[in-house]
Amino acid sequence: MANPTIPAGHARVGAYHAVPGLIRSLGGQPEAVLRPLQLSEEFLENHDNVLPIATLGELLHRGAQETGCEHFGLLAGSHSGTGQIGVPGKLMLQFPTVGSALDALQRFFHLHNRASIVTLRCTEDRASLGYSVLTGSFRGVQELQDGTMAAALNIMRRLLGKQWCPSKVHLMRRPPRNPEVYLRFFGAPCVFNATRSDIVFPSSTLDLPLSNPCAPSRGDGGKLPMAETTLHASAAMDWVELVRRTALSLLLAGQCSQESVAAALKISTRTLNRHLERAGTSYREIADYSRFSASCMLIRETDMPLGEVARLLEYSDLSSFGRAFKRWTGNSPSTWRQGNQRPHYSLARPDTVHISRGHPSPHTTYPTFGNA
Repeated sequence: MANPTIPAGHARVGAYHAVPGLIRSLGGQPEAVLRPLQLSEEFLENHDNVLPIATLGELLHRGAQETGCEHFGLLAGSHSGTGQIGVPGKLMLQFPTVGSALDALQRFFHLHNRASIVTLRCTEDRASLGYSVLTGSFRGVQELQDGTMAAALNIMRRLLGKQWCPSKVHLMRRPPRNPEVYLRFFGAPCVFNATRSDIVFPSSTLDLPLSNPCAPSRGDGGKLPMAETTLHASAAMDWVELVRRTALSLLLAGQCSQESVAAALKISTRTLNRHLERAGTSYREIADYSRFSASCMLIRETDMPLGEVARLLEYSDLSSFGRAFKRWTGNSPSTWRQGNQRPHYSLARPDTVHISRGHPSPHTTYPTFGNA
C-alpha cells in the first residue's frame, strides 16, 4: 500500500489525469495549459503525485478557458471514480452497505485530498453526498466542484449499478448557459446557486448492499479488513485541521456552533477548547476562518444575495457581515464580487465529446462547446 500521508492543502492528481486528453479532444492545446503551471502529462498520469489544491483549480480553470467549455470541470470529473482516489476508493468497496461505504469515504477522504471535505448527510427521508474545498479564495473552485460531483455520480454507480440516478443535484455555482447539459449528465434536476454542492437520493439507499463489492483481505479471526486496520493508525489529523473540516461542513449545512462541532467530534466543548488551546488557537478563530472560506465561495461562484450569504453564515445583519468581510479582504463583499467575476466562455460552436462513465453503452455522447 502506498504511503497515505500527503501535505495539508494538497491533493493527489489521480482524479485529474484525463485533463490533457480532454483539452485535446475539445480542440485545445494541453501544453498551453500545462506549461504555465510547470506541469507535464507524465506528472498527471502518476495518480500518487500531489499538488496544492489551488494549482489543481488553476489547471481546470485554464482548461475551461483554453477550450471555451463552461462545463469543463464536469467533463474532467466524468473520468474519475473509486479507482482514481487511491486508498479511500479501495477501502469503501470492502464495506457491506452503501451507507457504510460512503461513511468510509467521508472519514478517509483526507488520505486522497487534504484540501477538501466530503460530507454525508441523512434525514428521515433523504440523504446527500457532498463536497467542498476548505478555502475558496482561488480560481477554479467551480470546476473542482463540478468535477467532484461528476466523480460522485460515478462512485454511486460503482456502488449501485450503472443505471443509478440521484433524485436531485445541488451545485454551488451560477447557472450555466446550457443547463440542459447538467440535467442530461446527472439524469436528475439540477439546482444552481445552491449553498453547497451535493447529490441527493432517498435515505433508504444507504441500507442497500453494494452491487459488486470487493472481497476484503481479512486478518486472523475474520477481523476488519486489513486496509482499514492499517488506516486507523495513519488517518489521524491534528485537532486544528479536524475541527476546521468539521466546522466548514456544518456551516454549509446551516448549523455551525461550538456545541454542534463538539457533538460531531463526540467530545465535550471543554475538551474541544482544551485541544485547540494546546494547538495555539481557539474555536472562534477557526469559525472565523470557515466563514471567510465559505463567503468567498458563495460570493464568487453564485448569484446569492449578500444578505442571504450573511444569514447563512450566521451574521445578525448585512452590516456585520460587511465589516467582517472587509477585515478579511480589505474590500466590501459587493466590491470583491465585482472584482472576482468569472470569465465568459467563448461558445463558438456546438461540439460533442465521448465520455466513458459507466453507462450501459461504453461511450455516451454529451454536448459540449469548444473553440474550433
